[in-house]
Amino acid sequence: MSPGRTSMESHAQFWTIVAGVVALITFLIAISRCGSDSAGNSNPSVPTASASGNVNPAPTGDGTTPAPASLAGAVTRFLSTRSLNDGQALPDEVASVNGFPSVREGPQDIRGVTYSRNVTFGLVCTDSSDKFLEYNLGGYFDRFTAVVGISDISKSRKYHFEVETDDRRVVNLTLLRGQSKKLSIPVANVLRLRLSACSIDESPILEDRTGGVFGDAAVTGSSAKVPSALPTS
Repeated sequence: MSPGRTSMESHAQFWTIVAGVVALITFLIAISRCGSDSAGNSNPSVPTASASGNVNPAPTGDGTTPAPASLAGAVTRFLSTRSLNDGQALPDEVASVNGFPSVREGPQDIRGVTYSRNVTFGLVCTDSSDKFLEYNLGGYFDRFTAVVGISDISKSRKYHFEVETDDRRVVNLTLLRGQSKKLSIPVANVLRLRLSACSIDESPILEDRTGGVFGDAAVTGSSAKVPSALPTS
């Protein structure tokens, strides 16, 4: 083989290798640019997954984010001290079906916060009278909420609170004056809800205007399930 021919073959091999390297570099650059464009130009109309794995709803046309389906169209009904027999429950209330509160009317303050809607009990625990109210939820509601505590003007130093759903005790709580606790209890498919409270302190036999308070006691459910009008009498 002549030296000239060997030199030509070497040059050809060299440029073939160069061409292959250039093609590889061009391919890698193209992939890198595609990845950058995907990361920097995400479509805001596509729902994205949060760190918890939940899908965030896509923004609406006006830039706002719609409420979660569980909160959309929620209906709230306050628990009344009035019974079905009274026939005086308001349209946004659930009348009681059993029991009797010792405190009927008037706002109550818990730690300086006024609750105009409340269910309040003022008997001592050793009294044999009813110290509870029971409500027929009919399985319509999803959650019961309230703030429990002792009225700021109560003579008692300690009250005991209980909540039952279909005869199952879900709250068994004792609070001192100046203490309070927020309640948020699932009541899906629950038929009967019972609230009770009584004074452990024996000094006031009966408080007819104050006592152990369920402030803003209410049940919430979907408008698709809750009837537009509940029985009030």
